[in-house]
Amino acid sequence: MGQGTFGQVFRCEDFQLQKQPGVDSKVAVKIIKNKKAYLRQAQAEVEILHKINQADSEDRHHLVHLIEHFYFNNHLCLVFELLSINLFELIKHNKFQGLSLVVIRVFLNQVCCGILIFWEIFIILFHSYWILFLYYTP
Repeated sequence: MGQGTFGQVFRCEDFQLQKQPGVDSKVAVKIIKNKKAYLRQAQAEVEILHKINQADSEDRHHLVHLIEHFYFNNHLCLVFELLSINLFELIKHNKFQGLSLVVIRVFLNQVCCGILIFWEIFIILFHSYWILFLYYTP
């Protein structure tokens, strides 16, 4: 599906999910390159994604959900729900004619809700790290 600095993303079929009725078994798997700095960043990403999953457990805020993560040949693999097309693909599909005000309002509403969730998660993470810092500071 794509690649970046940290690794590659593949469209996959999860045979465990396939056994569950009403659950889409198509997933996106992000495989992190086997480098120490990338691994640390990806582990932080997993922590944040777990907080997102907790904050949006009912999937009401249109945030990406981490299904699971695992290690394979010393690579961290993150399994996500497979999402639809991205914004650029939508605009391209619309022949670069722009989007209606109604669609833009829907997107902006989703972005603002996402920012509020991220802000709550940031405050929780910052508070946790601050307490750890105070606890371990001589």
